[in-house]
Amino acid sequence: MSSVVTTTKPQDYGSKTKTVWIVASALAVLTVVEYSIALNVANPLLFLVPFVVAKGLLIMDSFMHVRKVLSRGTHS
Repeated sequence: MSSVVTTTKPQDYGSKTKTVWIVASALAVLTVVEYSIALNVANPLLFLVPFVVAKGLLIMDSFMHVRKVLSRGTHS
């Protein structure tokens, strides 16, 4: 059994931190929009579906690295 070890260089931390803050901010904005739609629309299900899908895709791509796994077959 082989294992792949990857390391993050110190100069990469700033870039990764910036990406995490951007994604977290986008998720917060989407959550606020979802909340306001849920309060103001009588039957909000159809209006909320695109926001739920967008948030799911952001989470899977940014934090779960699904795109990297699918394209390269590894999580590196």
